[in-house]
Amino acid sequence: MSARSSSPGQEKSKARSNLANLVTVEPVVEKKAEQVLVPLSNNLNALKSDQESSMIVYRLYRRRWLGLVGMVVLNIVAAMNWIWFSPIAKSTADDFHISLPQVNWLSQVVNLIYLPMALAIPSMIQRFGIRKTCLTAGACLLIASWIRYAGVSRSLSTNGAYALLILGQIFAGFAQPVFQVLGPKFSETWFDLKARTTVTMIIAVANPIGSAIGQLIPPFLDSPRSSVSKIRT
Repeated sequence: MSARSSSPGQEKSKARSNLANLVTVEPVVEKKAEQVLVPLSNNLNALKSDQESSMIVYRLYRRRWLGLVGMVVLNIVAAMNWIWFSPIAKSTADDFHISLPQVNWLSQVVNLIYLPMALAIPSMIQRFGIRKTCLTAGACLLIASWIRYAGVSRSLSTNGAYALLILGQIFAGFAQPVFQVLGPKFSETWFDLKARTTVTMIIAVANPIGSAIGQLIPPFLDSPRSSVSKIRT
């Protein structure tokens, strides 16, 4: 028996069917990313909670108010010294037997020391701290008062008395800028963000108040010598 041969057309159809069985084409489905809408209030609350957790919490002490009072008083006293002899310049020149330009230098010497001392105060605060810097300035005020008090003695010569007055004013010049420059650092260290601006303003205003007091009091006292002796402490 002879095998029956298949036609070329049948062989092509069989090859196509076999190829269709081997290769299966799956449809491609595009998946789009789903957008999740979060309410704006939730975002703001989360941001606010993060900011609150990162904020620094300051511990406030009640004695900071005593420090503020001390800063104000020392600032007033320091401002009174440099202007003290200006309202009574004529009587000071007559009482100490000096000239009016010499009386003017009792105030100007404080201004000459003010600028270089003010530039050195930030370094002093960084090295010694607020407490030691204030104590040093307070000691300068005390020394200045006693040196000026020694200069009012009538047993001294004219040049000797004037030298002591100038020396006392020099020590006052070292102390005066300390309490002005120290104000922002003091408020930053001892007070929170809500009170710093007010505290700095109070400390700054104390200096012109002291200058005003230093011009009002001397004319009402008996003499320049007695005015210096009465404010020595």
